[in-house]
Amino acid sequence: MGLNIFTIPDFLDKLSGKIKNAGAVLTSEQKTVRNANKRFLRLIGRGDRYVLNGELPNVRSSDVEKVLKMGAQRRDDGTLYVPEGVDLEPFRMYSPMIAEDLDDEHSSYKVTADGLPWENFVTTNDLTQGADSTATSIVYGMIPVLAALTIVLAALPSFWALLAVIPAALVVPHIIALHQGEDVNEAIKMGFIGFIAPVLFSLYAIFVVKTGVSVAALDQMSGDGGSSMSVMQGLTNFAASPFGFILNIMGAIAFFLSTVWGVFIFGTIVNWGDDSKLGGAVQGGKAWAWGWAKLCAGFGIVMCLPPVMAPWVILLFASAYAMRYTELNFRARGWALDQQNKVVGGVMQDHSFKTTREDRHMQAVNVEKDKSPTIVIAISSGYLASKRYDFSPDPGKKMVVSINDLCTHMLCLGRTGIGKTTNFARLVALQIALCSMEGYRVGLFVLCGKGTLPGELSNVLEWNIKPGMAVGLIEGLSAKELAKAINSMVASSDDKNKIWSQGADNHVLNACIIFEALCQHEESVYKKAVQELTKIDMMIPNLEFNVKQLNSNPATKGSENHINAVKELQKTRDRLAFYKTEVQRPRKWRWCFDDAVAVLDLLDNIVVTQGNAQGAMGPELQKWFNFLGVNVVGVDRSPIAIHPELTRQGSALQKAVTYVANTWVGMPYEQRQSFRLNVNQRINPLIQSTGLVDENGTPWTALTTGVDITAVMRGARIGIDLPESLHEDAGTAVQILLKQRVYAKLKQRVKVADWRKEMPEETVFIQIIDECQLLVSQQEIKLLPIARSFGMGAVYLTQNVEGLMSCFETEAGMEGFLDQFQSITCSQASEATYEFVMRKVGHGTLIQYNPSGRGLDFKASTSTYKRSTLNVDDHPQRAFMRKLKRWGFAKVVSQDMFRNDIGHRWDQKWSALRGTNVKEGSSSIRSAMMVHGSGAMQDGPIVTLVEMGRELNTSGGARALVYLNRGNVRRVDFAKTIPVTPGKVDEYMRKFKEDQLEQELFETEAA
Repeated sequence: MGLNIFTIPDFLDKLSGKIKNAGAVLTSEQKTVRNANKRFLRLIGRGDRYVLNGELPNVRSSDVEKVLKMGAQRRDDGTLYVPEGVDLEPFRMYSPMIAEDLDDEHSSYKVTADGLPWENFVTTNDLTQGADSTATSIVYGMIPVLAALTIVLAALPSFWALLAVIPAALVVPHIIALHQGEDVNEAIKMGFIGFIAPVLFSLYAIFVVKTGVSVAALDQMSGDGGSSMSVMQGLTNFAASPFGFILNIMGAIAFFLSTVWGVFIFGTIVNWGDDSKLGGAVQGGKAWAWGWAKLCAGFGIVMCLPPVMAPWVILLFASAYAMRYTELNFRARGWALDQQNKVVGGVMQDHSFKTTREDRHMQAVNVEKDKSPTIVIAISSGYLASKRYDFSPDPGKKMVVSINDLCTHMLCLGRTGIGKTTNFARLVALQIALCSMEGYRVGLFVLCGKGTLPGELSNVLEWNIKPGMAVGLIEGLSAKELAKAINSMVASSDDKNKIWSQGADNHVLNACIIFEALCQHEESVYKKAVQELTKIDMMIPNLEFNVKQLNSNPATKGSENHINAVKELQKTRDRLAFYKTEVQRPRKWRWCFDDAVAVLDLLDNIVVTQGNAQGAMGPELQKWFNFLGVNVVGVDRSPIAIHPELTRQGSALQKAVTYVANTWVGMPYEQRQSFRLNVNQRINPLIQSTGLVDENGTPWTALTTGVDITAVMRGARIGIDLPESLHEDAGTAVQILLKQRVYAKLKQRVKVADWRKEMPEETVFIQIIDECQLLVSQQEIKLLPIARSFGMGAVYLTQNVEGLMSCFETEAGMEGFLDQFQSITCSQASEATYEFVMRKVGHGTLIQYNPSGRGLDFKASTSTYKRSTLNVDDHPQRAFMRKLKRWGFAKVVSQDMFRNDIGHRWDQKWSALRGTNVKEGSSSIRSAMMVHGSGAMQDGPIVTLVEMGRELNTSGGARALVYLNRGNVRRVDFAKTIPVTPGKVDEYMRKFKEDQLEQELFETEAA
């Protein structure tokens, strides 16, 4: 460190530090840099970007000991955390960073690293033009320094005095810098006071010295013993008389009085039109006159000084101006920040403000805990952010949900052809596949009411169910689950026909219970017949030997014992034949769809005698009831075994048998036919289908086993590829049966306390249903509320809410179904759909642009500055625009801080409009860019019908209202959709499989 006038304080500090053994002592420059960095990090390390959840992942190795002393603890794996009961605030900078999609710049809740509002430290203009540089005060200070150097060099003898031209020339760029950084007034003022005045006085002093005036005064004193007053007269600008002091002062006063009126008039003209305060022009003239008075007084005092002293006194005051400038700016900034704090202060205690901050913090904590991968849904437009809605993202921000968020279900609405499948279904399916391929275990189950989506996603799915595969349609279903599936194969009826549809529902349920019992009993009877055959095979040799012995002995031949033994043998042989026949006969009842239909036909085996409306069981129905062990009136009861459920009082089988025997058989024929017609409407599409067969040509309706559709619960990606154009309603029926099987298996997870731990092979899976209005029913409305706890998420797509009405008996039922979806996307759709979405999104606190205290809109300030005409480089009037910027018209002012709507005066610039057809005066011209504050936050609908129509009806699917459940808290905005065409599906999957595209890269590329 070189020793000079600037480093002497640092030298003394270091010397003192060594004496006191204080360690390393920083220099002034190092302290300045350190403090600047500290302040910068305090702002840029925004506290609202940290999640205070007790985890400390951002602790540097150098800070570990410090953090441990603060109260943190270390786990066995080396990670640090804050124990319960310890204040989390001191650990903010070490806490996890908020998720990128939640980091909203538009929010008025920005805080510093230590949790204080940004408004305490940053003004709106800081983010645009910025505050004055510290170099400005240096420029102010350099002008008098250059003046002093000019004076010194000018005093050199002969031609060396010409060196004074060099510092004098260097003053010019400093004056230009002040003109550019401040304004022309500041440049002229500092040029006169800091350079011209002291240099002129110095030239006069040099003239006095070089002409010998001052020397003559000294000679006069030494030669004739003149008094000190005479010497004073020679060395000063006094008049010849002793009253020179008074004469100089009087001259200055006279000069002021003779010119002040002209200055006043000139100042009034300059301030003409200034109505920022009452009598602005007159007040401006007075200000000019007062400034002129100060200047004249200073001139009079300087004239009383010795010629060699006058310029240095002027330089003294000029040098102090830099400090005054810095001090004034310091005070002005302090005032502005104080006012901003007062603007924000009141709202900090507002209940809604606190609630919002708590909700956003909870959202950040939940997202931090959620380790499942994220799925990009759309790219935000920032529409609601511009209205300062607290739960909307910044423009251009990815709107995402995690896999766990999807388990709260998502509904995508939009008219036919608007791009629901392209913008959402394929997009979600692709990303789920990528998550699975990258190691996160998640299943995917894709269905489609029109049957096309699974085929389009064939590269995404591990396999598609389609003809040529073995499919057991009702495999894994119980009787009640089968009945639910069959009863879901037709749209709910209206109240007028409800008696027939409900009667058919009940008939199907009882038929399925009997069908299940027959299938179970087939197996039980077969097993018992095999057991009986085994016993009989062991008994017959003994019986034959006994008969042979009795028959060979004349004493016993023909005896009663002999006769009984023969009868017993014959009876046993008859039983052997009976059980052999039972074992060898083809099984009548198998758990397949065809046999379920056969039971429905069996229940129609009712005989109605002539003249008697009351029916009776037909022989076939009696036979199989007898097979179950039912005691049929008029029929010998000779079952091999009795179904155990028949012996249990109040069992479902008992009730089903009673229903058939007492209710169904006794119904009038027309009523039975009406019920059966309803049933046939449900089952006929599947029965009459011809293309749904396995590789051997066996119809799926006849198969008992096949592919395991429940593999989706173990991480498989499966679809059902049955296009409606090929399979018509049969494809829909198959999907209903297979999804019912998945639902049944899913509900088995309730048998354990924590299925994730106790069923480690099973995973979360996402079900995607396009054209869901053709597939959903009461099963979904009952399942979706509990599906999340079972590990299932639903992504359903449909045109509008009206179309879903056909799936439910009442509007309340439909509303209950719709309420299960915590995430919604809405493209162009019907007005009724818009109204539903409006209700779902609900009300919130939105901005109305009136001055109020809710924080400053820093984001808007930069946007306003960027969009200003003054910053259009190729503007036709760019030359004049540059002048306006130099005149200070590019300053950004917050409306919250702008008390007067008219604005500050325009100084002399109004003259630029003279002679033009612009009839504006300075009173109506703004001199600053106005940026709204957050305005009055008022409750109201977050989106309106008008907004939805305006944003969506002409977008062609390019925009959608996206309402997401992110960390159990909403995220809402009109967003740009991300189209994924079928060709893109294949392209992306090829890249995935070749490890050329990762999740993050896919999100960026797709967006």
